[in-house]
Amino acid sequence: MIARSTIADISVLAEWEFNYLTDIKWSPDSAIFAVSTHDGIYFVDITTFEKKRFQYATPNWYRDIDFSPDGSELAATDGTIIFLWDIYKDKVIAELSDDICEAGDRIVYHPGGGFLASGITKGVYASDYETSIYFWDLDNRRCSPLVENLIGYLDEFSFSLDGRFLLNTELTHLKTYLWNIDTLDIACTSDGSIATTNSANNLLAVSNYKDPKNITLIDISSCGPVDTLTQSVFSTELTFSPDGSILAGAGSSSIAFWDVHAREIVHDIDNLPTMIEKILFSPDGRYFVSVIHSNSPDALYQIDLWGVAY
Repeated sequence: MIARSTIADISVLAEWEFNYLTDIKWSPDSAIFAVSTHDGIYFVDITTFEKKRFQYATPNWYRDIDFSPDGSELAATDGTIIFLWDIYKDKVIAELSDDICEAGDRIVYHPGGGFLASGITKGVYASDYETSIYFWDLDNRRCSPLVENLIGYLDEFSFSLDGRFLLNTELTHLKTYLWNIDTLDIACTSDGSIATTNSANNLLAVSNYKDPKNITLIDISSCGPVDTLTQSVFSTELTFSPDGSILAGAGSSSIAFWDVHAREIVHDIDNLPTMIEKILFSPDGRYFVSVIHSNSPDALYQIDLWGVAY
């Protein structure tokens, strides 16, 4: 388990390279993670460190993926259709597409498993960007819009672990929105477009390009700030550990870890090769992965698996 008592001992356990990576997601049991690329979708086994292609790419390539809460299905969108695969039988069991909603560039399953959300941004220039978010009922294969023509470019997109909220951030005006799933209204809005939330500690963490030294911790229930964490290096990615005790922030060549309760940095990883584009903990809290994008002509991405070697 990655915790305050073990964080100083974490190291890279394995690494892999991919071309044109678009997304990465852990399976619910933390046994594998899936990587979508322009070449298709790969599964990486963290026990054997093997990577194998699960599906070849469509003509439009896969833009986003997500595992169902029970781990039996994988959803993938190519921007036109959302494909639902039975992982064990390796076959498509549904294709989601209709005239009302759009498959979108981003998808995420609700933790309850009954539906998934898709999000898409349209527009040519920054001043024109508008985002729409749709909910797809997986039982009757129908959908309905949560919001359409929301100003801004969609960035972060995830449900809270308890399923009560949907987080989305937009890059145009650097805003974070937290939607209440029961009422379908906005429960909280904050400045900043780098955000993560955790149900275990009832916190929303938000960082802002306009205030790069600070991370604001917000109480989800009241939408009020409760504290501020000071960064030594600006984080362009934030993520909580599953139990909410550790907050990780990644930025230019470094990753920092805060003890959320003590409100202090407990470990730094410095001198990494370049900007870290994504970090995410495994659902069991034992590992996390970091994604680095090299500036090579092949658009090469390096994925590192971090953990404590026992």
